Amino acid sequence: MPSGWSGNLSDELEIRRNRLSPLLAHADAAAKAWAEEADRTLANAADAARRDEQQRARREQSFE
Repeated sequence: MPSGWSGNLSDELEIRRNRLSPLLAHADAAAKAWAEEADRTLANAADAARRDEQQRARREQSFE
């Protein structure tokens, strides 16, 4: 997880996933496997962050 960012965490995690994309087709099987696992981890984290952000937005709207 990033230790500092601005904006939505889910957006930052998707940026990091995009930076990994060249490694998903890497010739070295170990590098490719690492990238695939990192991509899955980031995708899951981004999905969880997106759900949290949506819940937070709903809570904030209910107080308006």
